[in-house]
Amino acid sequence: MKKYCKILSLILTVILVYFLLKQINYADISGVLKKVRWEFLLAAFGTYLMVGWVRTLRFHELLQKQVNFRKLFAIGFVHSFLVSLLPARSGELSYVYFINKSSINLGSNITSLFVARIFDIFAIAILALLALSLLGKSIVGIGSLALVMAIAIAIGFLFLLLVLSVFWETKVLWIIDLLFSFFKFRKYLIGQNIFLVIRDSLISLRQLRNSRLLLSIIGLTTANWLLVAFSNQLLAIGFGLNLSFTQALFLSSLLPAVISLIPFVFGNIGVFEGSATLALVILGFDRATAVSFSFVLHALELLLPLAPAVVSYYFLSRRSLGA
Repeated sequence: MKKYCKILSLILTVILVYFLLKQINYADISGVLKKVRWEFLLAAFGTYLMVGWVRTLRFHELLQKQVNFRKLFAIGFVHSFLVSLLPARSGELSYVYFINKSSINLGSNITSLFVARIFDIFAIAILALLALSLLGKSIVGIGSLALVMAIAIAIGFLFLLLVLSVFWETKVLWIIDLLFSFFKFRKYLIGQNIFLVIRDSLISLRQLRNSRLLLSIIGLTTANWLLVAFSNQLLAIGFGLNLSFTQALFLSSLLPAVISLIPFVFGNIGVFEGSATLALVILGFDRATAVSFSFVLHALELLLPLAPAVVSYYFLSRRSLGA
């Protein structure tokens, strides 16, 4: 199965990159690079560091402050870089690995990541709706009502799933236990271990009944994605693309949504450029500019986390990850 996934990943990458390269006027990329304004790129890097700080605060809260903040800050940069680089979001395992070395039980470990991702999805969907409503008629060639309805339905489904897991975890666990017994999964050691992880995860979700924690996670998640949008706006301006904050918000909401639909691509090569190009064309930019900037943006998205990730990995490798 892994072999076929790798082959599929390679084929998708080659097709997407080939199609996009055919659209490129290399003079346009040269023109983009000549317009570089370094002060905006430095500001974007500073904003990226702020994003890392906000994400660390969120995980610090979700882990009930059981992990040293500096170590969690370092883990966050390594984790973010690997997620952006590895296919099928396999970089998420780096977070589980490092947190596990901090003597946090696996259920709480996985739950903190799961809750963060659920709130990320909520934030992306809601901010996409906000951006769509603010942009209005300036959006080109898209059935806005259909898109808004699809996003609203997805938000409703996820909200229902979260509420059930937080407030009726015993009933949810009973149903899961029934399914495991019916299909005889618990006859096997791996089935027993999976059930224990699910049980611990559902128990850990109880912490979201705390209104202070819930508001804190909502606030930090919102701040995270607003800063990501601001960083993308600074990168665009740094390369001479006049992107408003609302447009950057739409771009930043669409990118992770599309990338998550086609996960089996190393470094999201082709998928990132394709989704960025789509977003920019929808926003009214010409295709040549959109394609050229998408390649530049992706290169920067991979380079920005590189230095913090290397420094953070060195920090983690030099110190034991005690809680």
